[in-house]
Amino acid sequence: MRTPSRTTAVLGPTNTGKTHYAIERMLAHRSGVIGLPLRLLAREVYDRIVALRGPSVVALVTGEERIVPERVQYWVCTVEAMPRGMGCDFLAVDEIQLCADPERGHIFTDRLLHARGLHETLFLGSETMRSAITALVPGVQFLHRERFSTLTYSGSKKISRMPGRTAIVGFSVENIYAIAELLRRTKGGAAVVMGALSPRTRNAQVDMYQNGDVDFLVATDAIGMGLNLDVTHVAFSSLTKFDGHRMRPLAPDELAQIAGRAGRHMTHGTFGVTGEAPELEPDVIEAIENHQFRPVKKLQWRNSALQFGSVGRLLQSLKAKTDNGWLTRVRESDDLAALRTLAADAEVATRASDGKSVELLWNVCRIPDFRGISRGEHAALLGEIFKDLHQYGHVPQDWFARQVRRIDRTEGDIDTLSKRLAYIRTWTYVAQRRGWLADESHWREETRAVEDRLSDALHAALTQRFVDRRTSVLLRRLKQKEGLVADVNDKGEVTVDGEFVGRLEGFRFRMDKAGSPDEAKTLRQASAQALAPHFHLRADRFYNAPDTEIDFTEQGGLMWGTEAVGKLTAGADALKPVAVAFVDDEAGEDVAQKVQRRLQHFIDRKVAALFEPMIALQRDEALSGMAKGFAFRLGEGFGIVPRGEVAEDVKSLDQDARGALRKHGVRFGQFTIFMPLLLKPAPTRLRLVLWSLSKGLDDFPEAPPPGLVTVPTVDGLVPGTYAMAGYRAAGARAIRIDMLERLADMLRDKDSKGGFEANPDMLSITGMTLDQFADLLQGLGYKAERGERPKVKPVVEAPVEGTEAVEIAAPEAAEAAEAAPEAEVAPEVDVFFTFTWGGRAARPERAARPPRDKRREGGKPAEGGERPRGKGGKRDRHKGKKPEGDIKPKAFEARPQREKKIDPDNPFAAALAGFKTK
Repeated sequence: MRTPSRTTAVLGPTNTGKTHYAIERMLAHRSGVIGLPLRLLAREVYDRIVALRGPSVVALVTGEERIVPERVQYWVCTVEAMPRGMGCDFLAVDEIQLCADPERGHIFTDRLLHARGLHETLFLGSETMRSAITALVPGVQFLHRERFSTLTYSGSKKISRMPGRTAIVGFSVENIYAIAELLRRTKGGAAVVMGALSPRTRNAQVDMYQNGDVDFLVATDAIGMGLNLDVTHVAFSSLTKFDGHRMRPLAPDELAQIAGRAGRHMTHGTFGVTGEAPELEPDVIEAIENHQFRPVKKLQWRNSALQFGSVGRLLQSLKAKTDNGWLTRVRESDDLAALRTLAADAEVATRASDGKSVELLWNVCRIPDFRGISRGEHAALLGEIFKDLHQYGHVPQDWFARQVRRIDRTEGDIDTLSKRLAYIRTWTYVAQRRGWLADESHWREETRAVEDRLSDALHAALTQRFVDRRTSVLLRRLKQKEGLVADVNDKGEVTVDGEFVGRLEGFRFRMDKAGSPDEAKTLRQASAQALAPHFHLRADRFYNAPDTEIDFTEQGGLMWGTEAVGKLTAGADALKPVAVAFVDDEAGEDVAQKVQRRLQHFIDRKVAALFEPMIALQRDEALSGMAKGFAFRLGEGFGIVPRGEVAEDVKSLDQDARGALRKHGVRFGQFTIFMPLLLKPAPTRLRLVLWSLSKGLDDFPEAPPPGLVTVPTVDGLVPGTYAMAGYRAAGARAIRIDMLERLADMLRDKDSKGGFEANPDMLSITGMTLDQFADLLQGLGYKAERGERPKVKPVVEAPVEGTEAVEIAAPEAAEAAEAAPEAEVAPEVDVFFTFTWGGRAARPERAARPPRDKRREGGKPAEGGERPRGKGGKRDRHKGKKPEGDIKPKAFEARPQREKKIDPDNPFAAALAGFKTK
């Protein structure tokens, strides 16, 4: 004999185990179906039943997901997707109080009125539904369940002071993101749960919270619908929400539904407000704590007995009214609005001409607007789908594939990925409709795979943006007062308990980028505690390191290998810079003093080694008088002094004084007084640093690359820069001062009045082209007159047997050219420059010129004064100038040279004199 069907309403507040009770009752029957309010909750219940009975007998059916094995016994569905007329032994509908919801209430009301199990029916929900169920469900029994734990109001708290295991509830995406971002900066991060998330993304976020990776959850009111989470406190960031039509305050029973997530099973919970949310009214607090709310008076309803004879009759049946006082007709929903829009389309109206096509049109109109676009755009898409289904019997595969392919991209930010997920839900829904696609099995798998990829990408994006695992872990360890262990690898990367926190550069900790002062404070506290022993070990190793591991930079920095450990500052003596160590305060005073002492030892030894000749010169007690003063002046110039600046001092030096200075390697050049040993790359590099420190420069000039004879000049340099680099500026280039003196020796015997040309030796030692050389000499005070002349090619006479070839030059070459047949080739020309003394000298780096009345000392010109020594008779001031037309090309011929006195200041002149013909 068949057992009569029993209908029971299991009512009570949250955390009473109603859903768990329904699952137990369903599994006690051979078959059953349970309808749940959210796809997320349906997936959770499906997983629980699969764990108990296996996947072969459990089906999951939602709008966008359909898992139906061959031998199904138990169906887990969203309320909208519950199959009709299956004749299951058991049927349950969860959250039945949603019958009063303006958007979806008519679906729940229809299940309350018409859905029944063969043997048992359960309606689960709030006690506020007791009166309505009593009136609408004959013979119903009631089962009241008490909450397992208490729920207490705790007032308002700042987000930064929220306790762990808290869920903060917001009602807009912007608000959710802002709260999650704040929690990331202050608390290490938060999991995010919203109704729009796919089950895969939502589960990944919830797992992160449940596993303790984060201590906070930021969610919409979606958590109020049966999601079981380990939450002890619920905080409302707002008490109003947008319901699709207007902003409205949340009712006390809605607040209670969400607040009830706090305190699962036997753990007591608290609720409160945060942010800009006002304090709750006392009567609202009392109602939530005591679970006493105003009963539901009206249920949303829409006629479910639809007539498909025509579009007009369908619309009329959807607008039908009811005489039942408990029911009120639902406001126009999205599917009805889409039907109205498409009914006005002439082509759609023509196609929907019979019952089958009208029913197809209505099924298409029920595709939810997951994308959240305008009703007009949504209706246009539905119209296209309907026309294809009506004409071809299915949606064209190529068109459908293009829609899916456009969405199948996992790059982008959270909003972009969320939008793509919303779009794929539309095509997932279409793929789940039986018969709408030619290869529906393939497209169900394909759209599900795309949704999974997007879900994983969205979870990763949410985690990256809103979760700082490092801060979360460190905060937890600091609160627990556990010892933190730091590890520093060979790259200087610092990890504390496995979390990367920054890099140790020398004796300074470079903390990894932090999003806020609070986050930075956490990293600094954890790092300081863990790095203390590393600083001492590193300081000991540095103190015992050889000088070869330490170096200075051209900007005055001090390096230990590749790590900056200090800098140089100016001391009381230019040759005694002071080393300043870069050591964090957290390392301690002992470490800082040890590092500073080691750096000072290094730079003192470096100066002593590289400037040993100059230091020896300054300490020579045998020097006295002018020689002593000149040694001091040379020390001020770090071993290099332009001769024009000390011309009078050089004049005053007698031969004994000069000899004493020469013993220390001082060279008296025509342009510069210098110590050649200090022109080497290492002393030059250090000299520029010491000079820059003494001048108080912010940006130190860099030394030219070693081996270059000339370098391009740069405008705007501090006077003295080129001299300290070992160069003298002349025109567009600067020439090394030792090579300039060699060039001066070559120019000494040239006729600087009558004019001379550059020879290959001059070009060779300067490494310049002829044009560059002309610019250089002009920079040194010469005039350069450019000219051209026919290029004379040597002619080789054919050798007679037994003789050698003979070059024909000058007139013989000309005769040979006349004998040759005329050619139309343009004659080649040689470019040359004639150099004469211009009566002025170069101004290196725009330094001040020496006075014009300075004359040569010892037969040599002082820099900035007269021309260099060269041949040429006295100027005849009484001869008149020739007219331009009478000017003839100058002809030069070799003449016997007059004997000249050897300059005792120039060793090159003395050496050259030994090779002259006596």
